[in-house]
Amino acid sequence: MTCIQYQNVSEFLKENESQLLERESENNLILGLADAISNAKRPFDNTLFLSLTEGGQALRSNDDRPLAITQMSSESIKELITYLHSLNTKLSGVVGPKESALIFAQEWTKQLGIGKTTAMEQGVYELTKVIPPLKQVGKLHQVQVKDQTIALQMIKGFVEECFPEDKQPEKTAQKSWEIQILNKSLFFWKDENEQIVSMAGRSRESKNAACVSLVYTPPEKRGKGYASQVVAALSQQILDSGKSKCNLFTDLKNPTSNAIYQKIGYQWVSESRHINFVN
Repeated sequence: MTCIQYQNVSEFLKENESQLLERESENNLILGLADAISNAKRPFDNTLFLSLTEGGQALRSNDDRPLAITQMSSESIKELITYLHSLNTKLSGVVGPKESALIFAQEWTKQLGIGKTTAMEQGVYELTKVIPPLKQVGKLHQVQVKDQTIALQMIKGFVEECFPEDKQPEKTAQKSWEIQILNKSLFFWKDENEQIVSMAGRSRESKNAACVSLVYTPPEKRGKGYASQVVAALSQQILDSGKSKCNLFTDLKNPTSNAIYQKIGYQWVSESRHINFVN
């Protein structure tokens, strides 16, 4: 078995895209990152593009981001780790299908004598047809530069709620805002009084899909169906733009949001695990 490293994202996709597309929703993260790097409107530092001859791919977009991996055998994981060590690679974490991510994290931390902590347990969902919410009041609004103040407040709220271990939520929110406004991919839901009540973003494009992310409703606005409405409307917009499906990653510790998304047509695909390494 051999680990192959590619010099750029074009070479990586040429050799691996067809295989990744066989499980497009499960591999949404790697495919979406590869697309973002291909159409780079922002810098990516110390990228890694890898594949295993016996099956499996890995990609890192920046040296401060986790290594994203696909489902692969334990033998492939060991070969991948051996190759990464040969490069003297430092990793902040790993993210991918639950079983593969757990095996990788266990082997990586054991060999280096470091710790690990679970950052997120996520459900991967796929939608091919929107089931409109029973209550449909309001409209989707594409966020503009003039909306920066409230958008940053909502993105920061999202980061603090979903990633409580983030020590710099303001910095993370600012970076996310810059990406979203550059790609014109952030949306508000406005109620019948034109008040901003919820938010969602479009991200991680692949050949047949795009991901709905950054779903956030301020605490005082919850319980009124706004999240369902903004996700349903944005999902329909993605389908109308030519994609055959939408993806969505959920926090498995939040059963409410998981139930909401299923009601509008999202179906379970797999479980993803994000694990950070602690030196």
